[in-house]
Amino acid sequence: MSGLCFLCENEVRDPRRTMHESCEMARDILDDLREVLASGEVDSWIRDFIPELNFVFEEDWRLKRIFKVAEQVIVKSVINYGGGDFPSSELEISIPSSELTRIFDILEASGLASIEGNNVHLGHIGVRLCQQNIATGAALDSPDVREPIEELRGWICLTVAKGFLDDWLSGRRRRGRPRNILKMLEWLSNVMIDNPDRIPTRLDANEVFAERYDVFGIPKGQIERIAAGLLGLRGKAPKIFAAFLPQPGGTLLVDFKPETRIFMERERERIIERRRGRGRT
Repeated sequence: MSGLCFLCENEVRDPRRTMHESCEMARDILDDLREVLASGEVDSWIRDFIPELNFVFEEDWRLKRIFKVAEQVIVKSVINYGGGDFPSSELEISIPSSELTRIFDILEASGLASIEGNNVHLGHIGVRLCQQNIATGAALDSPDVREPIEELRGWICLTVAKGFLDDWLSGRRRRGRPRNILKMLEWLSNVMIDNPDRIPTRLDANEVFAERYDVFGIPKGQIERIAAGLLGLRGKAPKIFAAFLPQPGGTLLVDFKPETRIFMERERERIIERRRGRGRT
């Protein structure tokens, strides 16, 4: 049936669909990665890609506090309590208790953590994150420490975004959608859909960033900031892309990082299998 897309709320003109194809794939990617984390069986090609997600909450001022609380919960549990629960009084957060309660509503929905009595209780996803191999005794700027922490930040972004998305798709819509990560995944989904045989190493930037329809209600300036962050023009390092190459005539070519291209190819295969398992192709 045609109507409005459940995710982006723009018109779907294909009578066979209830969501745009790229919106459905973006949702499926979040669902699949969350299930992978919950299972504890994370392949190396997923681990290599997950740090690419860790910028999205820094780019959304509305969600920074939620991310910071989630990060503090996991880091404090890992460092001081061996990955276990801890007293809520040890949270070093200067925000009203009513707002902290709302934040923990999302963290609980994400499977990260909840407040139970006077303790912060880790959910099943929080326990998995604490089980990640964060090295001890090594220099803090060494790859053995830095890389697992970057991965940890990516997983936190993913799981909190999944909590927001589940809330939205359930019809409650109390806090809105995780728009930045959805925009990023929509761009990747368009590339995956347009290149069914093999993801190219290099593309015209317009093939990645061109807006095919107005989605998620994101202002143009914010979309440009997200794209700039992915290209490394804002923030500490490029995400998704390894390089960009301006060409005569105004064309911009972009090179995918190897881990991005491998992720897109293998994740597309996983999503196809997921859909077959649901009786769809």
